[in-house]
Amino acid sequence: MKNWLKTIRPINLLIIIITMLSLRYLVIEPVLVQLSAMLKTELVLQMTVLQFSLLVLSVILIAAGGYIINDVYDVEIDRKNKPGKNKVGQQISESLGLNVYYILTATGIITALSLGFWLGNYNLALLHIAVAASLWFYATNFKKSFLIGNLIISLCVGLIPIVVGFYEIVPLQEEYFHLSEKYKNFNLNFLSYWMIGFAVFGFLATLAREITKDMEDKKGDISQNAKTLPIVAGNAIAKIVVVLVYGAMIYGLYHIYVTHLTDSWTFWYFSLLALLLTVMLILTVLAKTKGHYHKVSNLNKVTSILAILYPIGVAYMLYNSNLL
Repeated sequence: MKNWLKTIRPINLLIIIITMLSLRYLVIEPVLVQLSAMLKTELVLQMTVLQFSLLVLSVILIAAGGYIINDVYDVEIDRKNKPGKNKVGQQISESLGLNVYYILTATGIITALSLGFWLGNYNLALLHIAVAASLWFYATNFKKSFLIGNLIISLCVGLIPIVVGFYEIVPLQEEYFHLSEKYKNFNLNFLSYWMIGFAVFGFLATLAREITKDMEDKKGDISQNAKTLPIVAGNAIAKIVVVLVYGAMIYGLYHIYVTHLTDSWTFWYFSLLALLLTVMLILTVLAKTKGHYHKVSNLNKVTSILAILYPIGVAYMLYNSNLL
């Protein structure tokens, strides 16, 4: 069991769960409560707790399967880059790993299809199928290719808030469209902007981390004829790309604060995130050893976790003041 837990990355799965719960219960629901009070009409979440739980379960099963198939196809390269860390090929046979991958992924897709049937919209399951297919092709063909693998994983991470938006916000817009006739300025489009904001942050943070990990694993990757950005263009170019990504994230936080969210909670929280991003930017420039890159990668994950906790303050303000 311990080996399986290490293989499916429980901390990463927990981050996915927290992200989805945070967006539903700390952004969307508080906004609906605030709007209900303002409009004197009840606006409620369109998915039941059970339906949302099935959504989360589907995402987690597909993600866990993705981690397993990734390790199945990384057995050889991990012997050089991370000796002893990959349990597949050692304590877990490759054939068993592959079978468990099929079971988890198939169960995740079936769960998504069942949820789509329940909600009356099978098209929603296409996102799950697309992500599952992307994770397969990432592991089997594109992980060590020039940037494509980095972009695939970054897009999959960025899709998590988008999935919440499709399942939660689109039905809300349809259910309460009639209110736009009664209230001239009423719309729920701004909720989509929240999802997009988290999606972009997740995409960029993951892209920077994946390129950093490629620099960390460069020596082992060369022995396996990989074509990652650091190998093809060199560490100097790879560092420039990572620095530009972190710079874009810092500017994005500044722009959102100045133009949209000018409250004190956002100021202090965004300042903390910007500080951490700046530290990562500097450490990336100075990094020379495998250990240096590993530290930057870990700090990146900590920053991502902090980012998904930002809605805690948002929910507090929505329940206690007029943030809208």
